[in-house]
Amino acid sequence: MNITNERIHEIANQLSDKGIKPTLNAVRNELGSGSFSTIGQAMKIWREAQETDNSFIEVEIPDSLDEKVKILISSVWKEATHLANDKLNEDRKVLQETRERLEEEASESREAVEILEKEAEQNLAEITTLESEVGKSNEENKILSNKINQLSQRIAVLEASEKNLTHQLAKSEERESEMRSILQNGKQKVAN
Repeated sequence: MNITNERIHEIANQLSDKGIKPTLNAVRNELGSGSFSTIGQAMKIWREAQETDNSFIEVEIPDSLDEKVKILISSVWKEATHLANDKLNEDRKVLQETRERLEEEASESREAVEILEKEAEQNLAEITTLESEVGKSNEENKILSNKINQLSQRIAVLEASEKNLTHQLAKSEERESEMRSILQNGKQKVAN
């Protein structure tokens, strides 16, 4: 690839615009290759051109033009100050609106937190009440379970008694039947 003075000057200008000092090494790194002697000669021309450009800055301004420049600068300064104040006032207004909006949001958030805290307290009170009721219900369930157990035991006893009585009744009926049979036989014998 043929490296031209124009290309080297272009890279030097780019580095300078970026605030990087256009050294031989920096320019060579940007190019990717090239001899230091070629780059050095092109950079010498570039530096001379830069000095020539800067020489215009050292020109002395005539008094008549100096006064006009001062008036112009004063006018520009007043306009710039006016624009800056307008921008500052506009920024202050936006800042104030933002502050008021944020304060309103913070106030709403505080209200929401207070409501949630009250609801949490109410929920906690309800939970405490429900826990108390559950405890009472558990006690009542224990009492009822004990009563059921007692009644179950009494029913078992009564069922056993009923079974025993049913058995005794069956025996009594059997004996009665036997007695009637004997009585019937006795009546028949007497009648005969």
